[in-house]
Amino acid sequence: MVESIRALALQRDGSILGAGLTNGEKRGDLLLARFAPNGALDPAFGGPRAGLSITDLGTAEEALTSVVLAPNGSIFAGGVVAPRPNGDMAVLHYDQRGRLDRAFGHNGVAATDFGGRDDRLRAMALQPDGKVVAVGSSETDFALARFDTVASR
Repeated sequence: MVESIRALALQRDGSILGAGLTNGEKRGDLLLARFAPNGALDPAFGGPRAGLSITDLGTAEEALTSVVLAPNGSIFAGGVVAPRPNGDMAVLHYDQRGRLDRAFGHNGVAATDFGGRDDRLRAMALQPDGKVVAVGSSETDFALARFDTVASR
């Protein structure tokens, strides 16, 4: 397996959270990785592969390109999910240990299709009211979306 980190966030305890993708058996899967301040993978994070949280949504194209941390320590990661070439902008919510929050969106994923064939999330920010603002592109146009996170608190 090959992992690729595309975004980083520094946690309060000095741990580093990376978001990106891993090339699974037949397609890319979403990847969160947490590194302790000394650079070692954190064995308390993720699933069977210590330090790694891998999410396979079953689509042909999956990659995380942005990550933000909520004040409570939970994780919002965003990127693209969907069958090619119709990528959709998506935000996922994870708990502090890297487990997908199934109460957020649809089974942990909130996706937006702008009607284009290629919607891409490039960056995110967390508003003071807890909503996630995402920016990216839809084919050749600018795309902006805001996701309500009330259900995940």
